[in-house]
Amino acid sequence: MRTRLTAEHGQQPTGPELAPAEEGGPTRGGRARYLDVAQAADYLGVTVSFVRRLVLERRVRYYKLGKYLRFDPTDLDALVTVSRVDPVPSRPTRPGGR
Repeated sequence: MRTRLTAEHGQQPTGPELAPAEEGGPTRGGRARYLDVAQAADYLGVTVSFVRRLVLERRVRYYKLGKYLRFDPTDLDALVTVSRVDPVPSRPTRPGGR
């Protein structure tokens, strides 16, 4: 079994240990904050199965660290931006009702 190095041992965690996002800030140790599948679903306000389907269909950028999937919040924001559907201006109604 691999021993995880922590800050108390004088080294920053690496790999999958880095991935879980901490609450309260966008970075961890000066590095970008990555979200796991459940956190990405919460961030987007959708279900975990929907996020997994986005990954399966390759509709979202993700990082695979061994068996772990991680998401950068800026990539999730980009997904929302490209998925935006603008409203169609309403047509003026005719006086006859049709």
